[in-house]
Amino acid sequence: VHHHLPHAGADGVDGDDVLAFCHCHSSRRLHGRDEPQTHLHFSATVRLGAGTREPLSVALPTRSTAAVVSAADLYRIYFHGPAYRVLDTVWRGGDVVVGELAADLPDDHVPSGMALVAHPRLVELCFQTAGAWEMGTSGRMGLPRSIRRLAFFGAGDGPGTGLFAQVRRDGATGEFDAVVTDAAGRVRISLEGYCSIEFPAALDGELLLPLQELMK
Repeated sequence: VHHHLPHAGADGVDGDDVLAFCHCHSSRRLHGRDEPQTHLHFSATVRLGAGTREPLSVALPTRSTAAVVSAADLYRIYFHGPAYRVLDTVWRGGDVVVGELAADLPDDHVPSGMALVAHPRLVELCFQTAGAWEMGTSGRMGLPRSIRRLAFFGAGDGPGTGLFAQVRRDGATGEFDAVVTDAAGRVRISLEGYCSIEFPAALDGELLLPLQELMK
């Protein structure tokens, strides 16, 4: 199977923003067919805004429950490979679910020394923490569907360690908002209006028990 990374085409400009129209598809050659079969996985319009935002600081919440879900439990459910097993633990602080970034993650891009402007593993930290919330409350796994706004606040040359995704959910809309902070509360990225779409396969009820205990 050949996977084609998202790429932009027929880009546009809207005021001071740049619009990139992206898609991700794969193609494979099936037995008995000469022409490859192509499948569109997703498409999106990405709006890139210019300018800077003032740094934010958000206090790390105090744990309100004794329950902590470990990476060993999480990745019995999640399907990610080593470079994207970004969660070390998940815990709750009142109405916030917190996911702590795993240390010593392997390289996720080549060349590994090249600095990234946007850090996908920090965004993934938000996605997986929000997913832990969904699995613990509804028993469903959500895959990313859309983000309303994603902002970066001088994230530096790499994810680092000692970082935490703090995730909140709007009870009326079901959307998630999240920030990734260091232990001192300095915000590295903020994510607003994240929505998911349900993964079609059923989840093993026994594997969900630690997350359900967390979300009681």
